[in-house]
Amino acid sequence: MGFDGLWADRSLALSEPQDFIINTIRPPESLATYVNSFYTFRSESNLIRDVQPSSFGHVMFFLNGAGEARFIDGTIFESHPISLIGPSTSAMQYLVKGPFHCIGLAFHPAGYFSFTGQNAKDSSNQLIDGKRALEDLQLQLLGKLKELNAGSPSEENDQKMFDLLAQHLEGRFKPVREKHDNAIGKMFEWLNSSLSPELIELYDIVEMSPRQMQRICNDYIGCSPKYLIRKYRAIRASMILNDPDCDNAKRDQLSDYFYDQPHMIRELNLFTGRTPKIIDQEATPLLQMWLDRAKAAEKSGIYPQISPKEDDHP
Repeated sequence: MGFDGLWADRSLALSEPQDFIINTIRPPESLATYVNSFYTFRSESNLIRDVQPSSFGHVMFFLNGAGEARFIDGTIFESHPISLIGPSTSAMQYLVKGPFHCIGLAFHPAGYFSFTGQNAKDSSNQLIDGKRALEDLQLQLLGKLKELNAGSPSEENDQKMFDLLAQHLEGRFKPVREKHDNAIGKMFEWLNSSLSPELIELYDIVEMSPRQMQRICNDYIGCSPKYLIRKYRAIRASMILNDPDCDNAKRDQLSDYFYDQPHMIRELNLFTGRTPKIIDQEATPLLQMWLDRAKAAEKSGIYPQISPKEDDHP
């Protein structure tokens, strides 16, 4: 059965807590400008079926198992031993045949561009062979990671893999132009000011023309500032709904940021792969990892400083 058949088979449940072990850490300071987090993912299940919310891009080293991913345009990509996942403009559906073990890194906004030298918009919603990005070291690195993974899973063993990966990444990120780095930082301050900030305020803050800011946003994030507002609003709304302390008053406030309930459902489903009802009542474990309000910036690599503000309301 192919990807579409497996994905449509409702008898196949999404990942359960007992199906996987995830370990994440922050990168060393020398890489913190470009890398949000390192992580390991282990599952002994024969099939992992789940959704990853829209992200800034990843590199994944497949130490055991293989899979496929489908993006917004319907294109299905097969995994590679070293898989480079570009910035995504929507949630990504994926299937992995296990047992599955991987180690990966999640990029900050400037990280993907700096690592690959590729325009984020031109390489968004793709999973490609990442060997060229690591050049001649890739086979040596992958082999050593597999050797370490063959041992008993432990935080100590994961740390050895994280250290090895960090060692091989040193010096592989090209510096970002200071003007661009400042603009990206100010853009996220603007995004964090409200669930639906005004575009005109962004251009005043960054002191750039709309055309310049559009180009920077496309180069580093893979979409326009206007589209980023939608994505950011949906992710933050999902985090609020997924919060156990979210009450009816907060749910009502959230609805004011969308045209109507169907609009809210479409937006959250587009960017997180789940409807508000599912997020509110029974978010799957992997989705919870991505949406966890307190740990999102550390674990997911989705959006820096995204924790919703308690006083954020229309």
